[in-house]
Amino acid sequence: MLEPVEMAHRGQVAIETTTYSLDQATQAYQDLPDGKIRGRAMVVP
Repeated sequence: MLEPVEMAHRGQVAIETTTYSLDQATQAYQDLPDGKIRGRAMVVP
């Protein structure tokens, strides 16, 4: 399991995220099944 982490530290893995504020949580949940999010979605306060 360490190999993927080491690859990320070396910049060999690109992690894509879309960040939504807490008041945009409904939009985040709508965007998931609509295929508008690539990678992971994060809702933050």
